[in-house]
Amino acid sequence: MSDTWAKRKSRRAARRRAVILASRVVAFGTLALCAFAIVSHLLFPVEQVNVEGNQRLPDAEILQNIPERTSLVAVRARSLYNGVNSNPWVEGVGVNKDWRSGTVTVQVEERTPSLNVKLQSGESVMIKRRLSSGRVGSQIRHRTQIIVLHCQLSQ
Repeated sequence: MSDTWAKRKSRRAARRRAVILASRVVAFGTLALCAFAIVSHLLFPVEQVNVEGNQRLPDAEILQNIPERTSLVAVRARSLYNGVNSNPWVEGVGVNKDWRSGTVTVQVEERTPSLNVKLQSGESVMIKRRLSSGRVGSQIRHRTQIIVLHCQLSQ
């Protein structure tokens, strides 16, 4: 009987040590993550954001993809690229971080319209045509995609 009691006691002690170790690892990880966030914000703050190459797309629409008072570590180039590139005017986007000066530069390449149509109703529509081709079996298929860049209603 005392043999089983000793086994239970050693199992409890082993579980207790495992729980204490796991809680220490979690606490240390949380502390390290908080310290990293604070240090990265203090050492690498975003001092300036430059937007280049945009003529039709307002700066404010690009800047809304970068949070205020953020660090260069927290600025995600891919999410910034996706946010700006979702606008139909944008053909391409480049994002550069200068770690020494704390500057984020967003380079925008805008589409140029192929056609500007003014309708009798007063609407102005700018259209860009994009051609793409792909191979289906032994045949080459061409596809035309029409992108409406801007539609303005006159009042």
